[in-house]
Amino acid sequence: MLTSPDDDEAAYAALMGIRADQITTFGARGTKLRRVPTIVILNRHGVVVETKEGVLSDDEQHALLEMVKTLR
Repeated sequence: MLTSPDDDEAAYAALMGIRADQITTFGARGTKLRRVPTIVILNRHGVVVETKEGVLSDDEQHALLEMVKTLR
């Protein structure tokens, strides 16, 4: 889980089978994000396809990863 700007997002992504060149970061200040943690998934065109807020259960995490796999 990434909790600070100093966290290694590439190492975190690697744990989920995501290559370092497939990740990006952005500053959340000034956005409408209300809760931490928040997951925002974009397609390759930058369109938001899914958002999740709060801590996900194991089942929710697995379902989200399966959905992400379909976007590849």
